[in-house]
Amino acid sequence: SSSLFSLLLTRFWTGIMMMLHHGNYCGTLLFLVVVLMVTIAAGQDQFTALTSFFNALNGHAWGSVYNATWGTTAPICTWAGIRCNSTTSSVISVTINNGYGPITGLSGTFPPFLGGIETLTSLTISGCNLTGTIPAELFDNTMLAYIDLSNTFISGPLPTEISSVPLQYINLNGIKTFGGDFPAILGDIPTLQEIYLNDMDMTGTMPSTFFASLSSLRKFSSDDNPISGTLPPSLGNAISLTQFSIMSHNMSGTIEPSLANCVLLEKLLLNTIYASRRGFSGTLPDWIGNFRNLNQLNLSSNNLTGTIPSSWSSLLNLTSIHMTFNRITGTLASIAEVIAPMTKLETLIFSVSQIEGTIPESLGNMPSLSLLSLGSNLLVGTLPENLSRMVVLTLENNRFSGTIPVTYNRTALASLWGNRLCPPYPTWCTTDCTPRWQTCDSLPPTTTTTTTGIAFNAASSIIRHNLNLATSPFA
Repeated sequence: SSSLFSLLLTRFWTGIMMMLHHGNYCGTLLFLVVVLMVTIAAGQDQFTALTSFFNALNGHAWGSVYNATWGTTAPICTWAGIRCNSTTSSVISVTINNGYGPITGLSGTFPPFLGGIETLTSLTISGCNLTGTIPAELFDNTMLAYIDLSNTFISGPLPTEISSVPLQYINLNGIKTFGGDFPAILGDIPTLQEIYLNDMDMTGTMPSTFFASLSSLRKFSSDDNPISGTLPPSLGNAISLTQFSIMSHNMSGTIEPSLANCVLLEKLLLNTIYASRRGFSGTLPDWIGNFRNLNQLNLSSNNLTGTIPSSWSSLLNLTSIHMTFNRITGTLASIAEVIAPMTKLETLIFSVSQIEGTIPESLGNMPSLSLLSLGSNLLVGTLPENLSRMVVLTLENNRFSGTIPVTYNRTALASLWGNRLCPPYPTWCTTDCTPRWQTCDSLPPTTTTTTTGIAFNAASSIIRHNLNLATSPFA
């Protein structure tokens, strides 16, 4: 191929110059013969490995983009999804996904052939019907640093040989057939920087020492898995973490105190599967206030108690706080005082808790706030006029009284039902503003705001309907 010829020419010229410079004419000939043999052998090995991989996975059904080059006499460095080293022309990356066109025809058990490409550093096979387990032979080389097998149909467990490569990135998202226990073997790879294990139907617990050797880990996500147990105490060793997300899980216990060591965090997302009625418990950690880079905080659907720590006022980069479905207490005025310095805050969700008092006007004056959700609390008083600037406003199932300010209009997606608000109701709010089971300007019935029963369920439904939280990144 042309790439092989280019490589031979480069090595030929380099060898000639070095040998002639030292007057070693016989050595020059021997050197060139060896280079020729090694280069041809390497090229043949890579061609054989890729062709065998192509044929084993029904390659001729992959699609026209791949079929135009794969398995042909075209230089392998020109094959779709193949990237080579610009100097040596060795294959360093294989990418097979929808970025190069639909690949619905790819099917079969994961073959071992790519393990024969010793220069391979990156492998992406995603969004296709790849089945079987990851072959141990894939890690025969010592160069593989990037693996993306997301949205395939492979099964676990991971082979122990995976710990022999300098892996930095692994993405197994959406592999619902993976099953089994949490892949503890990943904790034995100290080079890892990013781990994505979302929506894999994994069970079991996270080993207590999982993060002990992962001081280089920057991003970790294991959402939508029914794993149980507690956060491991070794979590504090992952001092490079910027994103940590375990959402929709079955874990319990307190929020691991050693997490306080991870002061570089930008996103902290910890919520449970609500139906499990489990989740993290204890008071809200004061040390979260030390995460000065934090921009997203989601501790929703847990059993956290207490008031918002005053130390959180140092979180000046926060754009989103989601604390719904907890047992947060205190007054809304005290919360407003803590968040007042957060000029970048766009989303504030404290629905379904036990927050009392009136809505301070300072909330409506926060410069970036556009989504405010305070439904199903113990809030009273009248509605401030300046909340009309909110894009989304949900205040249902509280004890607000009086009338709805005329400044409120349909540009705000508002949910105001289940209060003691009185007519006249705006035309856009005929249904959403009626008292439902409360009476205008009268005391609410015994079915007051709680975290159980009809009030809770209705609030849950309306919040998820209006904010689309079921699919939101903050859910």
